[in-house]
Amino acid sequence: MIVEFSKGVALLLALCLMYGFIARRWSRGELVGQILSGVLFGGICVIGMLTPIEVTPGVIFDARSVILSLAGLFGGPVIGVIAGGIAGGYRLWLGGGGAAVGVAVIISCVLLGLAYRHAVQRSWLRIDVWRLLAFGLLVHLAEIFLFTFLPAEIMAKVMESVAIPLVLTFTPATALLGALLQSVETQIQADRLLGESEARFRDIAEVAGDWIWETDSSLRYTFFSPRFFELFPFEADSIIGKTRAEYTGANRDDKHWRDHLDDLENRKPFRGFEYSFAGPDSQTKHIRISGKPVFGADGEFRGYRGAGTDITAHINAMEALRNSERRFRTVVDNLPVGVNLKDMDGRYLLVNKVLEGWHGFSEKELLGKTASEMIDEPEVTQAARLRQEQELLKTGAPAVREEERRRATGVTQFAVINKFPISDAHGTLIGFGTATIDITEHRQAEEALREREMLLRSIIDNAPALLNLKDLDGRYLLVNEAFARSRDRSPASMVGTKSHDSISKTHADTAMAHHDVTVANRATTIEERESILPNGSSLQVLVTKFPVFDVDGNLTSIGSFSIDISELKSAEIAAREALDEAREADRAKQDFLANMSHELRTPLNAIMGFSEVMQLEMFGELANDRYREYLTDIFQSSKHLLALVNDILDLSKIEAGKLELSISDIDIADVASAAVRELQGQMRQKSLRFSMDIDRNAATFRADRLAVRQMLTNLLSNAVKFTPENGEITLTVSADGSHSVKITVSDTGVGIPESDLEKILTPFGQSGAIELAREGGIGLGLPIVTALAKLHAGAFEIESVVGAGTHAHITLPVAPPPTAPDANAPAP
Repeated sequence: MIVEFSKGVALLLALCLMYGFIARRWSRGELVGQILSGVLFGGICVIGMLTPIEVTPGVIFDARSVILSLAGLFGGPVIGVIAGGIAGGYRLWLGGGGAAVGVAVIISCVLLGLAYRHAVQRSWLRIDVWRLLAFGLLVHLAEIFLFTFLPAEIMAKVMESVAIPLVLTFTPATALLGALLQSVETQIQADRLLGESEARFRDIAEVAGDWIWETDSSLRYTFFSPRFFELFPFEADSIIGKTRAEYTGANRDDKHWRDHLDDLENRKPFRGFEYSFAGPDSQTKHIRISGKPVFGADGEFRGYRGAGTDITAHINAMEALRNSERRFRTVVDNLPVGVNLKDMDGRYLLVNKVLEGWHGFSEKELLGKTASEMIDEPEVTQAARLRQEQELLKTGAPAVREEERRRATGVTQFAVINKFPISDAHGTLIGFGTATIDITEHRQAEEALREREMLLRSIIDNAPALLNLKDLDGRYLLVNEAFARSRDRSPASMVGTKSHDSISKTHADTAMAHHDVTVANRATTIEERESILPNGSSLQVLVTKFPVFDVDGNLTSIGSFSIDISELKSAEIAAREALDEAREADRAKQDFLANMSHELRTPLNAIMGFSEVMQLEMFGELANDRYREYLTDIFQSSKHLLALVNDILDLSKIEAGKLELSISDIDIADVASAAVRELQGQMRQKSLRFSMDIDRNAATFRADRLAVRQMLTNLLSNAVKFTPENGEITLTVSADGSHSVKITVSDTGVGIPESDLEKILTPFGQSGAIELAREGGIGLGLPIVTALAKLHAGAFEIESVVGAGTHAHITLPVAPPPTAPDANAPAP
């Protein structure tokens, strides 16, 4: 309600501006001016009653109490009666239960204003801010008293909702408007006095003023007419005998005074010399004097004679006017809206800072020009502007339109353009003004909000989940299409209903219990439950309910989304069963391979043994050389096949968890030498250079001797296979910290592409570079090394560059833990 009262205050400020214009035009109290002022006061009251505060039908409140009381105080009987008549007639026309009291308020306000005016005229009271505040309080207390004549139920409502805001807002508004009107009258009075002073000045032939003065030949005052001492509280002996510069305390360095003193020294007449001084009462006075030199009959200079005028009121009025204009300009330039004033031809008379920025021109550049001359605007925009201006000039009524346009900076602007008429004191239209409000951010915010709402609605309606939003009592505020379909309803028909209106009681009770838990905890809660559809079918759903808070942190509603997990549940069960079957099959395979080691190795050993006996011709000579070649091929193939079978069986045994390490102290140099001896023949065939560098501080540690030898044999075998002739192989053993040993086998072979490094560590995984080797394999050597290293609680890794060679690193603890880890477990 304070806001509505504040709108009334804005009307009062507009009244002050227009009253000042009329009062200046008819400053002597002419009847025409009084009538126009009365109509103005009454018209403002009517405007206020067009948008009043309506407590109940027929009972309205507006700023008429302020306007009419001040109309009586400053305007007198004629203005007060006219304003009261207009306001009272319109109030009666509006009618309603409060019409009689409204008219009584109008009459009382006018009478109180006339009574205050009468007291001022009799010098019983004067007009100042504190008395205006008291007057405003009296007026509105009287108005509140009249409220008591309203019907009891209306009076109670009025007293509760209107009385205090009325007093708090309109009491200072009365004082403010009264002070402004008093300032206007003071300025008008000062202007009138100045005019009268100037008229007197014109009536005097050469010199005239409020007083006459004379000086002697030394420019010291010898005479002042009595009027001077009436105007200024000087004693005659305090000024007679002094020069003008002495009694005023003139600054002789000031050019204005130097020029005047030069005129006096040169005995020149002067006119309209103005100066200021502080009188005995410390009040600054402003003086305008004219004088002419006086010569004797003999031509001797006798002094100066002249007249002086007190222009203090004029100077103060002009300064007050300039201050008022500065305040007006400051307000206009700092308004958050673009403001301009134009004459009847549409030429700019005033442009504020906001419009300067929008148009890209300074006020100086725009003054005297039309918008069409200065502003580049589309034809459609220009036509709309001209239509609005022509309609305003034709009807004299304010007009409003919205417009999209481009600023000088290139930014698109949305604006509300308010055009209003400007009339002279006679009511003749002399121009119009424009107040443009930038609503770009508002428009953009509205558009962004619409887009977000559309996006959110699209997401909600197309989401595969069932979504809804409920108030704290469980009523639906929003549901998506999927949720409504699951209830055989439309989204609109479900808003405002509850769960019990569309599903079974059991299902609804479960849903509401989940809802209540979320409200109580003020946190997201998730449940997995069965949902019964209207057709009787059931679904397994995952329901997530979450709290929704406002900007102040208050819980306002509960959101929910449900996902059908029926297929997921079925797939989960099927996957679990399939995994169990795969694990069972894998265990069967591992058991089969581990148990078949004897059956696979025995025939191969027999083939190799008998082949070797036949090669040695232990039971007689073989007569055919071709048979000898066949025996050699059989022996080598059996040996190679036995190695492959051993690898497969060893890896199967490790994966089955049936390989047990035999941990003991080993000397890595002995183990490495044994592994190298197995491959010396192959190294010589390819002319490979081999070197071994063992740190004696790391040479002894605890491990399974056979497992370490097998790891070294596999790594050295790979190095021999994939290193071209005349290449180099190195075996290095060093300490890796205080608790580990690092064994590295390096070669200058073909190398392994980085993309294959992970693949060759998996069973049967091979790099494409294997085709460069003279002997193939099935890809089990490196996986066995990896598994054996893990069994020792160690690690295995490879670094390789294609064409430059490979570095294979085995890291083993100096003392492995009592229980070896699972070789199939991932690396730590």
